[in-house]
Amino acid sequence: MSFFTSLTGLNAATTQLSVTSNNIANAGTTGFKRSRSDFGDIFATSPLQKASTVVGQGTALKQVTQEFSQGNIELSGNSLDLAVTGEGFFPIKSSDGQDLFTRNGSFLLDEQNTVVNSAGQFLRVASVDSLGKADFQADLVPLAIAPSTVGQAIATSQIDLAINFPAESLPATQLNDANVETIKPFNPDDSTTYAKSAAVTIFDENGNDFLVTFYYRRVGVASSTDPFNKWQTHILLDGQEITPGLGQATSADGTPLFVDKYGTIIPETELPVINERQISQKYILDDLADATVSTPAKAAGEKLGEAYLDGNDGVNFAPIIPSIEVAIDDSELSNIGTYSATVGTPTTPSLIFTDITDNVVTATGHGYKTGDQIVFNDQGAANPTGLTSGTTFFAIYLTDDTFSIASTSANASSGTAATITDTAANTVLSFDSSSEFTVAAGHGLETGDRVVYNANGGVVASGLIDGATYYVINSDSESVDSDGITDDTVRLATSYANAIAGTGLDFSGGNTAQSLDLAEIVNFTMTAADGSEEIISSLHAASASIDVIQTDEIESNDRISVELTDEDGTSRVLTTGALSADASVTEIIAALNTASNATSILPTGVTGNVLTSGDHGYTTGDQVVFNAHGDALHGTGLTDGQTYYIINLTDDTFSVASTYANAISGTAAVLSGAPTSEVTFDSASGRGEYAFSASTDVNGDVDLASRIIITRADGKNFSIAEGADHSLSGEAMIYENISLTSAALSTTASSETQNGKALDSTTTVAELVSTLASGSAGTSYAVGLSTVSSNTLAISRADGANFSVTTSRIPNNTTDLFSIGGAAVAEGDTSDRTTTGALAPDLSAAFDLTIDEDPNEPLETDSVTIDLSSMAIPANDGLHGSDIAELMTKEINRQLGDRRFFDLSSDANRQFRMTFTADRAADDPAQVIDVYIPASSVYTEDSLSAEIERQLQAATGTTIDVSYNRASKGFVFLTEDDRSQMSITNLPESASLTGSATPNVLFGLNNLSADFTLDSRGRYPAEVLANGEQVLEEAQQRYGIQVEFESDDTGGRFSISSGTTGDSSAIRIDNISDAAASLFGFNATGDEAANLEVVAVDLPTAVRGVDSTPAKVFGRQVGIDPDETFFVDDSTNQFTVTVDNVTETFRLPVGTYSLPRFREALENRINAMEDSRGNSISGVSVTFDQENEVFTFTSGTTGNSAFLQISGPARYGLENIDSNAGQTVTYRSPVVDRASNGDPILVAKIDGVYEEFTESGTTLASLPDEFPDFDTDPEYRPLFLDKGELTFDTAGNLISPIDGISLNNVVIGGSGNTLNIDIDYAGSTQFSGDFSVNSQGQNGQPNGSLVSVDIADDGLVTASYSNGTQDLKGKIVLATFSTPNGLRQLGDSTFLESNESGAPTLGEPGGAGFGTIRAGARERANVDLTSELVDLITAQRNFQANAKAIETSSTLTSTIINIRS
Repeated sequence: MSFFTSLTGLNAATTQLSVTSNNIANAGTTGFKRSRSDFGDIFATSPLQKASTVVGQGTALKQVTQEFSQGNIELSGNSLDLAVTGEGFFPIKSSDGQDLFTRNGSFLLDEQNTVVNSAGQFLRVASVDSLGKADFQADLVPLAIAPSTVGQAIATSQIDLAINFPAESLPATQLNDANVETIKPFNPDDSTTYAKSAAVTIFDENGNDFLVTFYYRRVGVASSTDPFNKWQTHILLDGQEITPGLGQATSADGTPLFVDKYGTIIPETELPVINERQISQKYILDDLADATVSTPAKAAGEKLGEAYLDGNDGVNFAPIIPSIEVAIDDSELSNIGTYSATVGTPTTPSLIFTDITDNVVTATGHGYKTGDQIVFNDQGAANPTGLTSGTTFFAIYLTDDTFSIASTSANASSGTAATITDTAANTVLSFDSSSEFTVAAGHGLETGDRVVYNANGGVVASGLIDGATYYVINSDSESVDSDGITDDTVRLATSYANAIAGTGLDFSGGNTAQSLDLAEIVNFTMTAADGSEEIISSLHAASASIDVIQTDEIESNDRISVELTDEDGTSRVLTTGALSADASVTEIIAALNTASNATSILPTGVTGNVLTSGDHGYTTGDQVVFNAHGDALHGTGLTDGQTYYIINLTDDTFSVASTYANAISGTAAVLSGAPTSEVTFDSASGRGEYAFSASTDVNGDVDLASRIIITRADGKNFSIAEGADHSLSGEAMIYENISLTSAALSTTASSETQNGKALDSTTTVAELVSTLASGSAGTSYAVGLSTVSSNTLAISRADGANFSVTTSRIPNNTTDLFSIGGAAVAEGDTSDRTTTGALAPDLSAAFDLTIDEDPNEPLETDSVTIDLSSMAIPANDGLHGSDIAELMTKEINRQLGDRRFFDLSSDANRQFRMTFTADRAADDPAQVIDVYIPASSVYTEDSLSAEIERQLQAATGTTIDVSYNRASKGFVFLTEDDRSQMSITNLPESASLTGSATPNVLFGLNNLSADFTLDSRGRYPAEVLANGEQVLEEAQQRYGIQVEFESDDTGGRFSISSGTTGDSSAIRIDNISDAAASLFGFNATGDEAANLEVVAVDLPTAVRGVDSTPAKVFGRQVGIDPDETFFVDDSTNQFTVTVDNVTETFRLPVGTYSLPRFREALENRINAMEDSRGNSISGVSVTFDQENEVFTFTSGTTGNSAFLQISGPARYGLENIDSNAGQTVTYRSPVVDRASNGDPILVAKIDGVYEEFTESGTTLASLPDEFPDFDTDPEYRPLFLDKGELTFDTAGNLISPIDGISLNNVVIGGSGNTLNIDIDYAGSTQFSGDFSVNSQGQNGQPNGSLVSVDIADDGLVTASYSNGTQDLKGKIVLATFSTPNGLRQLGDSTFLESNESGAPTLGEPGGAGFGTIRAGARERANVDLTSELVDLITAQRNFQANAKAIETSSTLTSTIINIRS
């Protein structure tokens, strides 16, 4: 057995020697992988054998395996050699089509230009696209590399030139025959006609090369008017110059460009649909006109003279104020007091007429004047007149001896006579007048004069009350004394209204000492040149008011009793009769007037306890005093001088009661009989001093239903208290309005009124002047102390109208109180009319201005009548043109802007309380004035100021000027005396129109406690902003109007420019007043009248350019929820805003806002901005972007002067945001390119290409027949480049052509072939230095031969050819196997896949799981010779050992055999 065992070892050693020898033999083979022999022992046994006793039987070869470890890489110098590092095999294909794999990357080209190995096996690669991306879905293909590109020549279509043109180079010039320097014409043979040249080789489609030479000459140098540097290109091919084609200008992305008439360049993609066959004139990109600033439409007047120029006197816009000085004899002032006119026994005139014919009554010396009341009386006789006896009529004066009668006072005034049947002379029928007194001549009493009847301790005239106030009716006829002053008789009325109406009293008796006492006054009647009259009086009635609230709580028989005490201490307790339940204020006023009137009733009959007196006017509960007029035996049983209470039975009958309770219960006092003499029932306390009326506005409408005005006409101030008999039920209350708090009426007297004014013997000159100054309040006149003469008052008229003064009332007790021009004046004297006055020019309707009217829609734009009367003030007595223009600009912009009305339709907004103190240093209480403005939603600043001023002047009797100051955003109250003091506050509940205490937010009285004292400038610290609708509709508003005075040394002219620029701007000045024509030169009938209108235009060429743009500011995202309300407090309501040239910091009112309301409030407040110079803001819009939650602000004005800067709290996104300015846009009108003969060049698109023509067809072809004649350019015209011209800006940058120059249909060579070549100058510059071609290239190519093959790391195979082309041939791929040791070796380092190796997986070199490749290198065998030699020695020793074992076994066997044998 040992022999055979050793023999297996000997065989194993032999096999190991063979494997090792093979490895050593292939140590130099490319890609060879060494083998390794693996052996196993032989062991044979059976189940019955004991394992420990079994001997092995030798060894056996198990397998020979290859080791695929990496071999070393060596460079080969052959670009087709490939080496793999890492996993992978090169896929190859045998000539018989078998797919093989190898690590041997030694490849070369065979005769078919296919890449193969030394065995002729093809290298297989993946196909690639133009980007080199492999397609692994397709089959691998053999790699083939063509040695040349024959048939692939490319004709040149693009030339790239990047050249620096020297900035120092200048145009080559010469002098022409006219000795004018011109640019030399180009000549390629004359190097002085060009600066430099450059040559480029180009190719045709067959690969033939040609030389093109480019010549460059400087033809334009940048200047201030033409900021472009220009070079002309001349191109020669084979000695022939090639003219570049017509090239349309394009954008950077190649989109064709078009231009409109303003030079706005627009890419084709942004245009409306273009008619491909449309014709236009030719416009060159580089030939746009110089940049022109867009202008507004400007209307201008005629040239005016040198007076308007600075340094001259200027032009007077002010009135020249006339003045009359009236000297006062101060020694006469002490004589002023009460004038007492003694009157005789009264009579009741009864006029018996002599004839009535045709409604005309004849009665010699009748003494009537138009409006006198008379009563027809037939005395019970026959009455043929057709008139009813006892009827009141009104006289119509015809002559001193004739009159007619009218049924009403109005008819009398209009001359509408009543019908009377003709009646002959008679001795009975009469017309009766009311009673009259005879007064001494020169008494001076006039109709309406307030007098006091004074019995002077004697018998009181029946029908009159001693000490009572009455009003005079002048009984004189119109012909006797034209001044209306009677010489002998007067009648009396119970009220001023009755006196004016001629409704007199009937009275009789009295005593010979009785008199009519007149509190003396001074009245000046001012008569203007137009005949209008106004009266300045020294008398101003004292007035106050009370409020009666909760009148629905008044019960039957309640009474109101007020105690009125004048400044002399005289008290009148006026108590109404019994009020009805829920008595109205109107009824209360009537009851109080009944109590106050000086009423004396003469009963005409007595029946039992019933007294008869026609229309007595009393109500139950009225207090009367029985007056027997000194007759102790009157026989009535009533007590002379005792107070009784009326029991009203009918309008004509009544009884009296001894107490109010009896009157209410109807218990009459018992009369013992009819009076035996005239007795009267006189008002108990009323003496006619006080009148009660409703509170009414300027329209006569009741403004506060609860208000009762108390007036004392004689000017004596008074206080108010609750009378002893006052009794109101429930919550009915009376509040007085003399104290600021409107205290409830009580038995404690209020403060005295302060607004009454009258003269007395203590009056000083200053007081007289002050009183008359107060009397001038509300008139056209001003009264003050003379600044040049002592003890002299000056009367002036601010509007400049001339006037005269009539001393219509002078105190009777004075003689020479007044003098004018050194001459004393008596009552009724009239001064000479002033002659120095001159009215200011009437600019209230200076002209109508229409801005930006669309000529196609003229009705959509309204003209605005411009009121420049604010310029006609005394301060503007010498304005220069620039001053006038500035004032006009401000006023016109204000009137055409977004002014708003004041909306006072809300009761809360149209009421407030003011106080007035004549002398803040005195202890006198302040006068309270409640202002109720009539409800209206369209008050302007001026009309609202005028209404407030009217009420304040009427209430105080002083001049208080009220105006609205736009800079301070509030009303200004200026008093005539610096010592005065005013305040403003809210009304209390009792005086409120709303019925409750309500703050007036509009006037800045934001809470009930708001109480502001006006400062020395008449202001209070609250803003009052217009809250109504805009005066002009938004579509009619215009902003940024500019008035200019354009002057030279001899004068200038005014112009008005619309606020926007461009061809759509328009302006028209018409309906010009004479004053405006004269002052501004706007003469509608002059030679330059056409300049007063500039219309909007829509022409093919630009006229005024394009619209200017506004300033626009964007906020940041707000920090509030736009959908929720939010509260604005003092920490978040302040904003600083600059609009144009006006800056203001303001606060919005504290309160809760929704975002829309906040936006509106902020917008309105910004647009209310105005600075102290009168610069105002209009048209700023504030919008809110709901999606992005940001505010946007846009100015109303446009152009360079428009500016916006907003700063506000961060919560509104207004902190640290950028400002913005508007822009006055410039435009560059395109210039028509012309042919050499001057004809405009036309372009038309034919088959997609623009071609040039002229209409005449002389220098260029005429338009083809299929095109219509040229009419006008389209809105957008194609824009072209100069042929061959290069343009650089002043910085040396290439401006055009951006897309290069085109050479169209260039005939090349003798074959007649044509090329279309684009020349791109991108990268070209014009810098200082030499002419240099920085780079050049072209895209044509000839045929080429293979130069090199490049195999990239990713396996991409690129073949490069001599003509510069490169061709992507494929991509080397690698194959990997799951079990490389399972591959079947075929020799030549090739392998074949097997079931054991698995299918190959293909991938790119360097990919995941794949090795990398390296071109120009090979992988050496992975055989380590040292290791192999060691293995060889080991195998040898194994062989020797096994041989020795065989030998030993053989020896042993022989020995054993020998032994046996």
